Amino acid sequence: MFASCKTTRLDTVARITAGQSSPTDDEFTNEGVPFIKAGNLEDLKLGNIQEKDCNLVNDATVKKNKLKLQPAGSTLVAKSGMSCNSGHIYVLNADAYIVSHLACITPNANVPPNFIKWFFIVNGTKELIKDAGYPSIQLGQFAEMEVPCAKDEEMKLFDRIAIQSDKSKFVVSNRNLSGRNVSQ
Repeated sequence: MFASCKTTRLDTVARITAGQSSPTDDEFTNEGVPFIKAGNLEDLKLGNIQEKDCNLVNDATVKKNKLKLQPAGSTLVAKSGMSCNSGHIYVLNADAYIVSHLACITPNANVPPNFIKWFFIVNGTKELIKDAGYPSIQLGQFAEMEVPCAKDEEMKLFDRIAIQSDKSKFVVSNRNLSGRNVSQ
């Protein structure tokens, strides 16, 4: 769809940051704002858990650990550790704090949040990993990635098509699973 589009660096269409060190287990609370860890990405992506099911932090923990709130609509991508190999990409539904092993890519106002997600799903990140022994991706590497420089309406159309395609794959997958003979 974007073959004829020019490209631009990702950092021209989004703010790229990372999370902070995780609070200690005893600093998490029963109420507060979610703190998303790299290990949460798969379950969040698959819908096995919701953001509110992740560890929560209250104002005291936020202040003590100097945590920075990441806005809803930001795409989370693993940037260090074995999670880099997973390929799990997730878009925040609500503001949250995130662990330092995750990159947080917050699109500019004119870029649909899911456009960034689909960009990473299509392009992946494995080619950015230099050392398979300890996989990591620098924020600068994300910044240098070339994304289509498409018009707003083209990005929104792509987003709608990709969402519908994803829903269709889910329906087909569920039908295939329910049609299997359990004894086989």
